[in-house]
Amino acid sequence: MSLWDARYSLLAYWGPRREDPDMLAFRLMRTLKALPAIHPDFAHWFIYPDRESDLRAAPFDHDELARIIARGVSRSDDGYPEPEGGYYFSVTNELVATPRWVTLSFSAGCIYRSRAFHNTAELLTAPLSAANAPLITVPVMKAVLLALVSIWDATWCGVAPWDIVLRRPGKRPKPPFFPQAWIAYLSARFAPLVTPPRTIVSEHVPGGGLLMVATQERFDLDNPAHMAAALEIEDALLPVSALPWPQD
Repeated sequence: MSLWDARYSLLAYWGPRREDPDMLAFRLMRTLKALPAIHPDFAHWFIYPDRESDLRAAPFDHDELARIIARGVSRSDDGYPEPEGGYYFSVTNELVATPRWVTLSFSAGCIYRSRAFHNTAELLTAPLSAANAPLITVPVMKAVLLALVSIWDATWCGVAPWDIVLRRPGKRPKPPFFPQAWIAYLSARFAPLVTPPRTIVSEHVPGGGLLMVATQERFDLDNPAHMAAALEIEDALLPVSALPWPQD
């Protein structure tokens, strides 16, 4: 098992949406205020201003965040700003990598319509250990997922070991597609297209979105029952994955 296998990812996706640094700063501020109530490891955050060697610590000023986000604008091969391609920015809870390190990385504001996950928010953990095991649970990951999909108005969100797609048995659908997941969310607009597998726990959350959970245990790539349930979630999402991209 590689270190990447041992990390867990929570990835939220939404389709083309024009958003400027001011709006993105507003959403980021809401996110960083919401997460500390979920788990103590989310109590403190740092943002990369220009270079990864420089970090700014919370609390953040809205205008300062907007300026930092603006500097992360997509650029052409010649280095010219291309706001249509969105903005890239990230925050971390630790100055150095520790067993309780997490990062939140964003790609947002892209308006291009293509077969790709252009607009995303991803929480990535350190490799699973005794120190961060209380973080990597269904209650915590579900709460983070619901916060992100609400604040960022996401279409889909999946929680899984980072390397789950590479460990997938058999032939994968042609990308892009919504892959197998430990915990998966689909927005209210597309939820009626999905029939949740009977073998997993599913519920409709506030706002009408559909939540599916492969197992209440911590997801283990080496557990055949966990992998089978995750694949059932992927199969349930195929009617949405098959729609013309981007669906929203």
